[in-house]
Amino acid sequence: MEGAILQEEDITERRFNSLLLFLRIAGTPMHSKRKTIFHGLYNVLAFVSLHGLFLQFFMGVITKMDIEHVVMATRFFIGGCITVWMQLSLRIQKNAFESLLLLTESFTWEDQPQTDPDTKSLTMAGVIPRFLKHMRYVLLSVSVYHAVQSSVRVIIYDDLVFDTWYPFDTSEGLPVLITGIFQVFGTILMLATMSAFSGLYGIMMCVACSQLEKLRAALLDIKQETSEHEETFSRMQDQLNACIRHHQEIKRFMQTLEDVYSPCFCGLFLISLITFCFFAFSTVLSWGNPGDVIQGLAAYSLLFACVFIFCRLGTELTAQAESVGDSAWGCDWVGTPVQFQRCLAFVIATAQKEFTLTAGKFVPVSNTTMMNMLNQSVSLFMFLLQMKYRNDGEKEGKLI
Repeated sequence: MEGAILQEEDITERRFNSLLLFLRIAGTPMHSKRKTIFHGLYNVLAFVSLHGLFLQFFMGVITKMDIEHVVMATRFFIGGCITVWMQLSLRIQKNAFESLLLLTESFTWEDQPQTDPDTKSLTMAGVIPRFLKHMRYVLLSVSVYHAVQSSVRVIIYDDLVFDTWYPFDTSEGLPVLITGIFQVFGTILMLATMSAFSGLYGIMMCVACSQLEKLRAALLDIKQETSEHEETFSRMQDQLNACIRHHQEIKRFMQTLEDVYSPCFCGLFLISLITFCFFAFSTVLSWGNPGDVIQGLAAYSLLFACVFIFCRLGTELTAQAESVGDSAWGCDWVGTPVQFQRCLAFVIATAQKEFTLTAGKFVPVSNTTMMNMLNQSVSLFMFLLQMKYRNDGEKEGKLI
């Protein structure tokens, strides 16, 4: 009995152990039952280190004199803006995020098939474990890339990981070692924060979609039998009542998703759009310098991957929510009692109310928003690149 209770209490820990680990590394622990002095000190150190590094990025922008160093420092500063916004969102709404995690304990998806028997495509229940697995791989890949690039900067160019401002000499001695350790720790915090925020959102959206898939399957499973009509209709009514309760729980979970993530995405999408445009400008400005161009494109790709995950899952959730009405209409309802048909009509009417995850209640988190951001940044990049080639051509013509 005690083992069963303990298992029930640790269901969130067992399901999302990798995700919770990333959150704790980022200094934003959730669902943490053991709060020791060491954990408290680490969380304070993580907060001070990340915001201290962000302040150094800002000082690096305003203290640089030439345009190339200003652009490079601004890249770090904008990346810091995104990471700090994510961490502040996790910290300020910590209770709301923990409530969201606790809501998942009433759902089960482990018993669902991981592939659709008809289309052979991956279901959302199958996406959840793969999402956690790929999240670890992506974090490892980005860490290795950043470690290699930083090692080249440190060994070959005798530079720091980040070219930031410090109020003391960092050219040699103990200050170099301390500064290097501080920047490496700050990098780990930035990567862990981005992975934790994106991973938490992705998993929660996959959970919601998996429950909608489960609901649709349950609705389509409501069928009449040829004998014992009264017992059949009673069984069908019980099945439908269970589906209605499940649907209401899912809608409550989806509304909580909207309430928690809408203010987070409001600032995040605005910063991301500015970042896309700036990366386009900085990449064109550093055109001809392969190292800076690759760094700019890599940062652009990483940020776009995050936005893609946000918007793609937002569109998927909207589509899954709308398809519940089709599944309700597709169940075997012809010839059923009026009470059953009224309940079924209630499910259809509820499903027809479109649900759209938003950023600040005015911008939908959807593929359309993602493509608009991509089109604007690519258009700006092509325009700036064309202007650069034109100016270079005019300069060559004057020299000739």
